[in-house]
Amino acid sequence: MARGDRHRIRRLAAVLAALLTMGGKAVAQEALAEEPVALEQGGEQTPTVARAFKPFPTSSVLGAPRLQRPDTPPPTAEAPPPPFQLRLGVAAEEKATDNAHAASGGGKSDLITTITPSVGARYKTRALDLDLAYELGFDRYAVNRDLDGVRHNGLGVLDAALIERVLFLASRFSVTEQAINPTGPATADGQTTPGNRTRVATFSVTPRFEQRFGSWMVGQLSYRHDEVRYDMSGDSRTSADAAAALNGLGLGGVNDSRTDSAKVELRSGEAFSRLLWDYSAQASRQSQGGQILKQDTHDVGVEYRLDDAVGLLGEIGHDSIRGDRIDSAALSGVFYSVGLHWTPSPDTDLRVGVGRRNGDQTLYVLGEHKFSPMTVLRVSSKAGITTDAMAAIEALSAVQRDPNGVYVDPFSGRSANPGASLFTRSNAVYRQIVHSAVLSHANARDTLSAILSLAKQTIVGGLTPSRSGLPATGQGTISTTLSLGLEWTRQISPLTALTLNASKDDVIASNAPGGKSQRYRAGVSLNYQMNPQLNAYASYRFVDWRPEIGTRARENMLMVGIKKRF
Repeated sequence: MARGDRHRIRRLAAVLAALLTMGGKAVAQEALAEEPVALEQGGEQTPTVARAFKPFPTSSVLGAPRLQRPDTPPPTAEAPPPPFQLRLGVAAEEKATDNAHAASGGGKSDLITTITPSVGARYKTRALDLDLAYELGFDRYAVNRDLDGVRHNGLGVLDAALIERVLFLASRFSVTEQAINPTGPATADGQTTPGNRTRVATFSVTPRFEQRFGSWMVGQLSYRHDEVRYDMSGDSRTSADAAAALNGLGLGGVNDSRTDSAKVELRSGEAFSRLLWDYSAQASRQSQGGQILKQDTHDVGVEYRLDDAVGLLGEIGHDSIRGDRIDSAALSGVFYSVGLHWTPSPDTDLRVGVGRRNGDQTLYVLGEHKFSPMTVLRVSSKAGITTDAMAAIEALSAVQRDPNGVYVDPFSGRSANPGASLFTRSNAVYRQIVHSAVLSHANARDTLSAILSLAKQTIVGGLTPSRSGLPATGQGTISTTLSLGLEWTRQISPLTALTLNASKDDVIASNAPGGKSQRYRAGVSLNYQMNPQLNAYASYRFVDWRPEIGTRARENMLMVGIKKRF
């Protein structure tokens, strides 16, 4: 080896060591994995740094469905929009229900008037993209005035290049009304009931420093601060059935959460074509309800491309998980996985693998297949140790904007709802395995989507006593949920559309008393576009809730409404 080559290798090793030293005590936790920002420059998406390579990355790398209908004309050249845009709107609804309190065995009929003003703003330049959307719903009941209230729904995204290609800032914010128990009592129109309601506000800010080392390597150093806040002011009206179920698990309350983390990443540059590699290290500290959860992880991932269609995947690392009421020895230690990456055509991308992490065998699946430009199938299977707060922040970070400017979940393509939870909310730390499949189809007149999700949660620690003062008894609780949702829209005419939907949410297995439940939903809606800024609709909604304890609640609801954009 030439003397000059040895000198360059020593310099590269010195730079690598210096960058790793900046990370301090290193660790990574996949539930907090961050999607590096892609800023738009000159009208085109110019990624500042691609997502650090992972053999089994999060589902957001697949992107949201981008279905082009065959009768849609190609876009015409238009003048670029102004940097600042303001969006105003208002909606008015009148609803008739036969069970206002979602009570078992029948309830009181009522009329509900709902007014929902909305505001949105976007400021976009070459180095800054700020988008805010917020709406506030006012519900007024004609008879049951104790149910009057307001609903908040907002999302904010900020991406900025403070120093071009070097220093970046990303921030996210959301506020939504969510169910304490997602399979508990809820109204036919999809709103949460007073006894099963919490307001979830999430906030995240991430400064990020990036450094390229020629075509050999890209380095990234980031710090992240996350907060999740809950407003359970409606908890005082919790029904006896819901309260019994929550207290039986020791989950009668949930506290605000704060998480700080630091992360250093290195990945292969353009000089690597067959062997792709990534090293990440992250340290995180979460505080919730007076309890502390610390996670430290080192992670190395590789992919060796055998040819254009097949790649071999491998990952190895070490977790250190410490916290109150947690068996650190069982959850910490070396983890590994091996798998296969198959890309036989531009329409198919599939990663499958097996491994062991956090003391349990794990199956990894992530894939997408386009049967046609209008039909897309996605599958995903992932597992990890997380909390409600970490899951909410992960979902918020993954939110993407679709071609119409609507923020969507990148896996399902449906409207983003980062505060949603698959299980009853708590302060628990749990091992969660989620298997998901999404089928989306769109043509000139029909749009169809089907979503299937099977999830298993095992609480491993971190619980605090419930609000009733009972001791925490939920540790070791195992629950399995099954969710299925179908939605079909038919464009009857250029101005009229018909939508049918149905869903089932079922806790199919639980070792906790009263842990099982079922909920069925169905609806039909007719939408009429009166003009580009005004549309009217009429809907029918039905819900049937069946908890294990033997009670049953049904609700039928008729709705008429009008929406105006200014």
